[in-house]
Amino acid sequence: APGMAAIVLGFVGTLIILRPGFQEIGLGQLLVVGSTFLWGITLIVIKQLGRTESSITITIYMNLLLSVFSLVPAILVWRMPTMEAWGLLFLLGILGTLGQVAIAQSLKEADAGIVMPLDFLKLVWSRSSAGSSSARGSTSSSGWAPASCSAAPRISPTARAG
Repeated sequence: APGMAAIVLGFVGTLIILRPGFQEIGLGQLLVVGSTFLWGITLIVIKQLGRTESSITITIYMNLLLSVFSLVPAILVWRMPTMEAWGLLFLLGILGTLGQVAIAQSLKEADAGIVMPLDFLKLVWSRSSAGSSSARGSTSSSGWAPASCSAAPRISPTARAG
């Protein structure tokens, strides 16, 4: 029951962020909700694979699946990267792979309720790097407070991924 309460609280936080009735919910918002749902499923799969597979194997599976799923959309908008962009893409690939190995290993070692609050820090970094909220015409309550509500399923020690 506490795990379900955390999920409901997280969904309420999502509704606060989307503010249905006050603004139109478009494709972008629906894609964010969908990606959050898929990220949750991904964490459950990583946690379950961690019982039998190494973190490296899980990361290889992830990279292969993402390559296959990204191929068609990438072909549709492909432009040859510059040399500078190739360097950044290489760095992004290395850092992303190391991050995935770290998430997979941490989910093997600890409960998701312990690991995911650290993952939640991505919100803090992205919000900080996006500039001030007044520059985008939003209030602080539309950024921080609802985001903390939507993190409830991740921080609840009873909301386990496996």
